[in-house]
Amino acid sequence: MKLTKRKEGRVILFVPDPEKYGSKYDAPVFYNPVMEEDRDISVSLLKAKWEGREYRVADCLSGTGARAVRYAVEAGAEVYANDHNPLAVELMKKNAEINNANVRVFRRDARVFLLEERPFDVVDIDPFGSPISFLPAAVNSLKGKGSMIFATATDTGALSATFPEVLLRRYGVRGVKTSFYPELGVRNLAYAVLREGMKEDACLLPFYAYARQHYYRVFAVHVGWAKTSSRALKRDVGYYEYCQKCDYRKRVPYAGLSWQEKCPVCGSRLEIIGPTYLGKLWEDLDFKDPYIDLHYLAKKNKICAPKTEKVIRALREKGFRAVKSPFTGKGILTNAGFEEVREIVLSLS
Repeated sequence: MKLTKRKEGRVILFVPDPEKYGSKYDAPVFYNPVMEEDRDISVSLLKAKWEGREYRVADCLSGTGARAVRYAVEAGAEVYANDHNPLAVELMKKNAEINNANVRVFRRDARVFLLEERPFDVVDIDPFGSPISFLPAAVNSLKGKGSMIFATATDTGALSATFPEVLLRRYGVRGVKTSFYPELGVRNLAYAVLREGMKEDACLLPFYAYARQHYYRVFAVHVGWAKTSSRALKRDVGYYEYCQKCDYRKRVPYAGLSWQEKCPVCGSRLEIIGPTYLGKLWEDLDFKDPYIDLHYLAKKNKICAPKTEKVIRALREKGFRAVKSPFTGKGILTNAGFEEVREIVLSLS
């Protein structure tokens, strides 16, 4: 295998030489330099949550071991790194050795690895495509309350309902294309993690999540058992009523589903999306409704989109909370209802 040396974070990595193999998908071991920022974020979250404590992390689809080595060196974790590819296993060992990293290396099916080497404080799942087949083993390999699952999905077309049949088949969610599709995709992924935990009476709620380039990522923490799961089911799981004509949307808790067949804004037929995760996606942003894309809303009403800052200021003057959406610079998060936002956008155009 032709290798090149690369610095990432505080570690040195040997990775397949892109000049020799061309596409990263053609290399004998997968390494994606674009994911360096994602690994930066993951390291920071681990340090914030676990610094000063001993903890075990499972990187169950490790590839070159880039994430595993960085978790060990930069976040002080005891890392168990696994990959089924024998070339990956040798490269992981090399990268762990040159960085003097506390990494144990395995070559097994990821699901077998998780169950045989459990328990873990943190399980990181970063597969090609959907993480759905790895979630049962991940949940069953956790230590218990306080432990975490970090899950990545690259099947964004399914999760965002670009391919609604695949979303229904793979995740059990009915969906349609929306203006807030990246957020919907992340919420559907969070629901998949939460649902899998609930099967074992474990409540796994997201504390951080994002959509970036070709993937969605959710960081979830085990916050309790059966009673907590039941409360989360009532509070955080449900549906969206959504109008594809005017962009109206409304959260409907699972326990109170009552489908309005006509949109209260434009009278068109409403679509039901769900079940999905309706709760908070971030610890520091207490907004549960999906973002409103101001450009999309303006286009639907055949007007020029007002500046995001003006809409936020107008909402705050009316007593609502409002911030820019982490998903797009054209969107806002607010506790105001759709009708209130639409009225302000129309008045500012």
